[in-house]
Amino acid sequence: MQSVKRHLTAGLLLLGAGMAQAAPTTDLPPAPPIPESAMQQHIQQMVEEDYAWEVKKRDVANELELERMKSEIRKLRGEDNVQARAQPVSMPEDSGTSQSSSGLPHVLLESNIGGLSRVAVSSADGSSLRYVSPGQRFTLDGRQFQLVRDKISGLTIKETGR
Repeated sequence: MQSVKRHLTAGLLLLGAGMAQAAPTTDLPPAPPIPESAMQQHIQQMVEEDYAWEVKKRDVANELELERMKSEIRKLRGEDNVQARAQPVSMPEDSGTSQSSSGLPHVLLESNIGGLSRVAVSSADGSSLRYVSPGQRFTLDGRQFQLVRDKISGLTIKETGR
């Protein structure tokens, strides 16, 4: 009988302890802002420059491969003995700027660089990359934008004006 009383007492204590727990909360206060140091800004600048360099490198490699393929086609057609004609080179930058002005930039990824939360934002045509903090205003392709954190859709980019 005494063991039954102990089991009932232990069961009631465990049941009461389970109900005494606090309910989980989703409203957390925002973290205090961390001031940027010169090293963090330098790391951010290095990442942006590396991305720009990789884009240029990829463009040059694509252009070189295209020229190789054109050369192979000329060889197969037997046009290799014909004197090469000078062809005007079109500048892709002119068409790229008109396309980028029509679209909004997009968020690539959210990361932690040098202890700061940063979001990689790319232009509409993918030619430039910026790392910005949520809530920060930035200029991309000559236009002003702001990165806004929304509870429903997450990170969004809004145009603030010129």
